[in-house]
Amino acid sequence: MTAVDPGTRMVTVLTADGRTLTHKASDAVQNLGQVKVGDIALISYEERTSYILSEPGARLPAAGDLTVSAAGTKGQRPAGGIMRQGLANYTVVGTNVAGNTITLVDAAGGEVRTFDVTDPTARSQLPRVKAGDALTAIDRQTLIATIVRKPS
Repeated sequence: MTAVDPGTRMVTVLTADGRTLTHKASDAVQNLGQVKVGDIALISYEERTSYILSEPGARLPAAGDLTVSAAGTKGQRPAGGIMRQGLANYTVVGTNVAGNTITLVDAAGGEVRTFDVTDPTARSQLPRVKAGDALTAIDRQTLIATIVRKPS
């Protein structure tokens, strides 16, 4: 932490790769007043997208977004986490195995879009994907953070 302003909730951090980032801490961050210049922010972030292929007519999960968060309690060191998940269903319009592309339309309607398939594992599965199949995309981001005192 290179700067902390509890009044405006603005914090500035120097990242491990030398970048300086300034952000406003959300109101969910408790105990910001305990954070001091020199403290170390330990942050873990993961982003993952998973896909589920289903036969035409299969019952699909409801599309939508979900956010879950947790924060440290008053009096403890600042810590917390957040997980966001988005789920969307598509209908396969077609594939081009040689070109490594898949063409989809939102199951609820919308424009037809073609995507490059860049992941080697996904490319190996492309021949089994057929027009009319359903493709469910689950996009998840998880962030966990805590603040520790600078070592003496």
